[in-house]
Amino acid sequence: MSTTRARIRLQQRLGGFALALVLIAGTAATAVAAAAPISAVARQALIDATTSEFKALALYQAVVKKFGDERPFVSWIRSGPERIDENLKPLFTKYGVAMPTMPDAAKVAAPASFKDACRIAGQLEGERVAMYEKSLKTVKEVDIIAAFTEMRDAAKRRQNGVREHCD
Repeated sequence: MSTTRARIRLQQRLGGFALALVLIAGTAATAVAAAAPISAVARQALIDATTSEFKALALYQAVVKKFGDERPFVSWIRSGPERIDENLKPLFTKYGVAMPTMPDAAKVAAPASFKDACRIAGQLEGERVAMYEKSLKTVKEVDIIAAFTEMRDAAKRRQNGVREHCD
């Protein structure tokens, strides 16, 4: 039996009042599913984290374009978008927050030398570790905490990758 027929049958049996309740309940459930509540602190932390990830990814793409498929940068530009898509992007959808856009890597200048790229990458990853640790102290949403923990740990691994491949 189609949904329309079921509604008509319900209306015939119970009258317009029951149908109105069903429609209101369905609309309320849809509204709740549209966007979960999020604190202003968590909203800003989510935007800041994603903006930081995008800026680093654009820089690493510029480094690979200038210096070739050198580690650790080449592996970072392969894993970075996947990590963002898995950990951060779903949170923007869930909470109804507009996701920042990735800067155009062609407009990002690569450092003058590979050694400078490594130094800058080490600094960036250290800054991101600190950013995530600060956010983990203020954000209360459990799913954001889980995502930030994963992203912080990835930044720590990238920081170690700089030491391993650049020194």
